[in-house]
This record gives sequence, structure tokens and C-alpha cells, in this order.
Amino acid sequence: MGECAMGGLEGLGLTDSAERVYRAIVTHPEMGVQEISRGVGMDDEVVRSCMDELADLALVRPTSTARQSVLISPKVALEALVTQRKAELFRVQHELELSSVAASELVAEIGAHPYAGATEGIEVLRGVDEIRGTLERLSFGISSEVLAIIPLSRLDPDGMESSRVLDEGLMQRGVRLQTLYLDSIRNDRAARDYASWLTELGGEVRTAAVLPRRLTVIDREMAIIPVDSQSQEALLVRVAGVVDALIAMFGSIWNFADPLGTSDQRTDEGITSQEQALLRLLGSGLTDEAACKRLGVSLRSVRRMMADLMVRLEAGSRFEAGAKAAQRGWI
Repeated sequence: MGECAMGGLEGLGLTDSAERVYRAIVTHPEMGVQEISRGVGMDDEVVRSCMDELADLALVRPTSTARQSVLISPKVALEALVTQRKAELFRVQHELELSSVAASELVAEIGAHPYAGATEGIEVLRGVDEIRGTLERLSFGISSEVLAIIPLSRLDPDGMESSRVLDEGLMQRGVRLQTLYLDSIRNDRAARDYASWLTELGGEVRTAAVLPRRLTVIDREMAIIPVDSQSQEALLVRVAGVVDALIAMFGSIWNFADPLGTSDQRTDEGITSQEQALLRLLGSGLTDEAACKRLGVSLRSVRRMMADLMVRLEAGSRFEAGAKAAQRGWI
């Protein structure tokens, strides 16, 4: 049997093995378990397990015998599965946005507490120098992992230089680095080059259209978070429940973020993640000025993006654009 190009259906919930079996069934629906096993190079029991997986996803229908499954029309089955996954992703995205807001409110509440500095497990870091100094001091004890959210479209040159030394030292020791940047980082050459350098050294970098506040989680035991967006104070948190919540938030964003360099690619529906985020932000009542800050782009870029979306949606107003975007499943 000819070799098929693999990959591409994992987003619909298929494992690699199940996808290989599904492609074999689609190509030769008359084949039974043994023929498929020989074709894809798997044991009969593994193929049967994959068929059960495909049946759970309503891609095939089991028969009274274990030898063969009946293929459901791929056009009908796959389109139904795509629709279902889109609905799930929309729900998760909505929950993520709510969680991000809740996390930011939690950070602000902790920082505003009059006894925050004396609370067990929470230390207030005052000023950029103290924050950087604490990170440098802690870096010597990092043993396994650093998770970071950097919601900036431009990186400070001095900050990049100090981070470069720390990051390189950590990765040489085998520490795993996962970093989230805004999609708009691609508009700043220095920031984009730094992120590319980080991936070349073995770091993992993804981007998202919108991110919550800055965050650094060290070895899943402590986190550094800003008190608010205006002051130059941060909190060093060692409270297990708070750290776990921040890790969960990071994981949710990471799972739906784009690998570095792919954020400007359009989906099958013809929209980028940044454009989709803009529609959601404006639809939630934010002004252009507020939306540009959340996206990390200029006010001119926001208005240009919105004008382009209105043309593509053939909308005469922003309200009509929002309605048509909803009809297309963009928001």
C-alpha cells in the first residue's frame, strides 16, 4: 500500500496511530484488520484499539464482527468533528479569557493588601533593580523549569542582554524554558531575533494575540508577578495554591498559542489569531485605544486591521462586521 502523508488530524483528537489506521481505511475501506495491520506495520490488537478510538469519534461504525469497521462518509464525519472541536475551542478560549481576568484581579488583590509584605510566602520586590537582582539570585538554584509570560511587543535592550546571559546559562544546565510572547513581537526585529535565538538554543517559544500580566514561574514552586501595570513592584509568591493556579493558567494559554513564526498564518476560515482577538476585544466593549494595548500594537494598526476586516466581511459598520464575523464562526 502506498505511503500517505501523515500528520494534521491530531487537532481533531486522533492519536498518530489512529490517524494512520483511519487513512488506511479511507484509502481501502474493504480491508480488514489483518490487511490494515500489514499495511501500517502495527499489531492486530493495536489496530483494533485504533478502530475503537475512531468509532468513539464517529469516524467509523463498528460491525458485529471485530474484523472490519464500516467507514462513515469522511466529508460528513470530519466536518461534524471539526464543528464539534471548534465549539469546544471557543468554550475553552472563553473560559481562558475569564481565568486571565480572574488571575489579574487576584494578583492586584494580593498586592493591594496592606500586610502583603508580611504575609507568609509572599515577598514584595520594589523597583526594576530588585526584581532583576532577585531573578539573578534565584537563577542559580533553578533545577528543572522556567515558565514565562512576557506581554510586551518590544523588549528593553538592557533587559534582553541580562536575560540572554541568564537564559543561556539555564539551558546549558538542562533547564527547560517555555516562553509566551505577544503575536505583535514579530513587528519588532530585536525582540523577534531574541525569541529566535532562544528557540535555536533549545527554548520553547509560542505567541498569542492577547496575554495576561507578566509572569515567571520557577520550578513550579515560586512565581514572580507584577503588582499592577503601572508600578514597578512585583510579588515573589511561594504560596502553593496561588502558584498552582498560575501554572494552570499558563498551561491553558500555552496549549492554544502558536509556535513562533506561525501567528500571522490564516486559519481555514481566513482569519489570523490576532484579528480574531481584535474582534473579541472590540465586541466586549473595549475602545480601540484599550484594544491596541492588549494586543501590543499601535492604534493605527488596530484601525487598519479593523478596516481590512470590514472590507473582507463586506460590512458597512463595525456592528455589522461583528454580526457577520459571528455568523462565520470567527468569534
